[in-house]
Amino acid sequence: MKSYIIRAALHEEATEGWIWMEEFRSRTLVKVTNSDKTRSVICQTRKFDKNFLKIYNDKKSIRAEIKKNERKSTIVMGEWYRDALGGFDTTANSGKEQELVVKKIRCGFRGWATLRAAARYHPDIVVRLGTRLGVLGAGLGILGIASPMVEWFEFGSCSKGIIPIAALAFGILAYFACRTPRPPEEQ
Repeated sequence: MKSYIIRAALHEEATEGWIWMEEFRSRTLVKVTNSDKTRSVICQTRKFDKNFLKIYNDKKSIRAEIKKNERKSTIVMGEWYRDALGGFDTTANSGKEQELVVKKIRCGFRGWATLRAAARYHPDIVVRLGTRLGVLGAGLGILGIASPMVEWFEFGSCSKGIIPIAALAFGILAYFACRTPRPPEEQ
């Protein structure tokens, strides 16, 4: 577990599915877990670059500046992700760093994690809805093909009971992939 300085996301990036940090390459899929390990989110990372830092550290803004010596321990994330992790304020407002675990998603789970990042954790409701409809469409397509295939290959009468069981299993799997994170506890 590492303590991070948490900064607010830029207004125009509030509904994007990424956080900014120095530790990983851009577009790396990571799992961020809060200090008591009860909440987590899956999202992409973006690496700090000159253009981002120039806009973020603009003297006209009221944001706290990201100093060169703080980049390794700074995460810029939107309120959606902070709320999904239990509801904490930025370091500039709270005065304290946040303990988080940030781990890169392993290759074996990348497809499942990408689905969960888009269907469950993405701040934009349109992305979540589109992903959920895609999961529903894929499930209906598989079931639509499965029924004629069972009859065509003549697997016998017992195999017809497999289709409703497969539909139920797919529905349960889709539910766990697509449910939204809990809102933070009221203080």
